[in-house]
Amino acid sequence: MKQRITVKYLNELTDEQKGCLREWWKPKTHDIVYDFNLKKEFHVEHDNWLNEGYADYDPKDFLPLLSIGQMIEILQEYDRFVDVINIEQKMFSPHLCDDLWNEVKRIL
Repeated sequence: MKQRITVKYLNELTDEQKGCLREWWKPKTHDIVYDFNLKKEFHVEHDNWLNEGYADYDPKDFLPLLSIGQMIEILQEYDRFVDVINIEQKMFSPHLCDDLWNEVKRIL
Protein backbone atom coordinates (compact mmCIF):
# COMPACT_ATOMS: atom_id res chain seq x y z
CA MET A 1 0.00 0.00 0.00
CA LYS A 2 1.26 3.46 -0.91
CA GLN A 3 2.10 5.42 2.24
CA ARG A 4 2.45 8.95 0.87
CA ILE A 5 1.81 11.08 -2.18
CA THR A 6 4.40 11.62 -4.91
CA VAL A 7 5.59 14.69 -6.79
CA LYS A 8 3.10 13.81 -9.52
CA TYR A 9 0.29 14.45 -7.02
CA LEU A 10 1.71 17.86 -6.04
CA ASN A 11 1.83 18.83 -9.71
CA GLU A 12 -1.95 18.30 -9.89
CA LEU A 13 -2.47 21.29 -7.59
CA THR A 14 -3.19 24.82 -8.74
CA ASP A 15 -1.01 27.63 -7.40
CA GLU A 16 -3.84 28.56 -5.02
CA GLN A 17 -4.06 24.99 -3.69
CA LYS A 18 -0.28 24.88 -3.23
CA GLY A 19 -0.53 28.10 -1.22
CA CYS A 20 -3.23 26.59 1.01
CA LEU A 21 -1.10 23.50 1.57
CA ARG A 22 1.91 25.65 2.52
CA GLU A 23 -0.25 27.56 5.02
CA TRP A 24 -1.47 24.35 6.64
CA TRP A 25 1.88 22.55 6.66
CA LYS A 26 4.19 23.13 9.59
CA PRO A 27 7.41 21.21 8.83
CA LYS A 28 8.31 18.61 11.41
CA THR A 29 11.26 16.32 11.85
CA HIS A 30 11.00 13.29 9.54
CA ASP A 31 8.65 14.93 7.04
CA ILE A 32 9.54 14.26 3.44
CA VAL A 33 9.73 17.43 1.38
CA TYR A 34 10.01 18.04 -2.35
CA ASP A 35 12.25 20.88 -3.50
CA PHE A 36 10.86 22.17 -6.81
CA ASN A 37 14.03 24.20 -7.36
CA LEU A 38 16.45 21.28 -7.10
CA LYS A 39 13.88 18.74 -8.33
CA LYS A 40 14.54 16.32 -5.49
CA GLU A 41 13.03 15.15 -2.25
CA PHE A 42 14.66 15.05 1.16
CA HIS A 43 13.88 14.29 4.79
CA VAL A 44 13.47 17.12 7.27
CA GLU A 45 16.14 16.52 9.90
CA HIS A 46 14.86 19.00 12.49
CA ASP A 47 11.94 21.37 12.95
CA ASN A 48 14.00 24.51 12.25
CA TRP A 49 15.42 23.19 8.94
CA LEU A 50 14.34 26.10 6.74
CA ASN A 51 16.06 28.72 8.92
CA GLU A 52 19.34 26.85 9.17
CA GLY A 53 20.25 24.95 6.04
CA TYR A 54 17.98 26.62 3.52
CA ALA A 55 17.96 30.28 4.52
CA ASP A 56 18.71 31.41 0.96
CA TYR A 57 15.76 29.50 -0.46
CA ASP A 58 12.22 30.67 -0.97
CA PRO A 59 9.77 28.61 1.16
CA LYS A 60 7.54 28.46 -1.91
CA ASP A 61 10.09 26.07 -3.45
CA PHE A 62 9.08 23.35 -0.97
CA LEU A 63 5.99 21.22 -0.47
CA PRO A 64 5.48 18.14 1.70
CA LEU A 65 4.99 14.68 0.26
CA LEU A 66 2.06 14.04 2.59
CA SER A 67 1.67 10.74 4.38
CA ILE A 68 -1.67 9.04 4.95
CA GLY A 69 -1.62 10.34 8.53
CA GLN A 70 -0.94 13.93 7.46
CA MET A 71 -3.81 13.81 4.97
CA ILE A 72 -6.15 12.56 7.69
CA GLU A 73 -4.94 15.44 9.92
CA ILE A 74 -5.77 17.98 7.19
CA LEU A 75 -9.22 16.51 6.69
CA GLN A 76 -9.91 16.48 10.43
CA GLU A 77 -8.66 20.04 10.88
CA TYR A 78 -10.90 21.35 8.14
CA ASP A 79 -13.90 19.36 9.43
CA ARG A 80 -14.16 17.58 6.11
CA PHE A 81 -13.56 14.09 7.42
CA VAL A 82 -17.28 13.43 7.44
CA ASP A 83 -17.30 9.89 6.13
CA VAL A 84 -15.22 8.25 8.86
CA ILE A 85 -16.93 4.88 8.43
CA ASN A 86 -16.19 4.85 4.71
CA ILE A 87 -12.51 5.67 5.31
CA GLU A 88 -12.27 3.02 8.03
CA GLN A 89 -13.62 0.46 5.58
CA LYS A 90 -10.92 1.47 3.10
CA MET A 91 -8.04 1.34 5.60
CA PHE A 92 -6.62 -1.80 4.00
CA SER A 93 -7.42 -0.77 0.44
CA PRO A 94 -4.45 -0.27 -1.87
CA HIS A 95 -6.21 2.95 -2.95
CA LEU A 96 -6.42 4.60 0.50
CA CYS A 97 -3.67 7.11 -0.27
CA ASP A 98 -5.31 8.08 -3.57
CA ASP A 99 -8.76 8.38 -1.99
CA LEU A 100 -7.45 10.61 0.81
CA TRP A 101 -5.51 12.75 -1.66
CA ASN A 102 -8.63 13.34 -3.72
CA GLU A 103 -10.44 14.57 -0.61
CA VAL A 104 -7.52 16.81 0.37
CA LYS A 105 -7.41 18.35 -3.12
CA ARG A 106 -11.10 19.21 -2.82
CA ILE A 107 -10.61 21.22 0.37
CA LEU A 108 -7.36 23.00 -0.51
